[in-house]
Amino acid sequence: MNNVLRLPLLVLLALLSLAGCTPRQVPPLQDSGLGGAFSLVDQDGKPVRDSDFEGKYRIMYFGYTFCPDACPTDLQVIGQALASFEKKDPKRGAMVQPIFISVDPARDTPAVLKRYVAAFHPRLSD
Repeated sequence: MNNVLRLPLLVLLALLSLAGCTPRQVPPLQDSGLGGAFSLVDQDGKPVRDSDFEGKYRIMYFGYTFCPDACPTDLQVIGQALASFEKKDPKRGAMVQPIFISVDPARDTPAVLKRYVAAFHPRLSD
């Protein structure tokens, strides 16, 4: 092998040997403080904790029942998309849990929430 090809080949081999030594990449939000345990009250007035949704993918939507435009539109899209997914793949669809969290708990009592979330998806909880 001539010297012109030997140097690039050695550099390539050195780089490849270092590629296995690079540290594992850390997810961008790992230390952000987002997420964690929570405790809420559902539309039936019962306590609900994050552990109640263990093993499920959670779609969490923050809004309020007196929201005139965005909340009902967004919840309708979420409900329709989830219903479509459940129809196409019932097993995986059952693993998705939509959750509506009110930012207006003074007005959004459990009774108000129960009527509101029922309009969007049968498994939507608050």
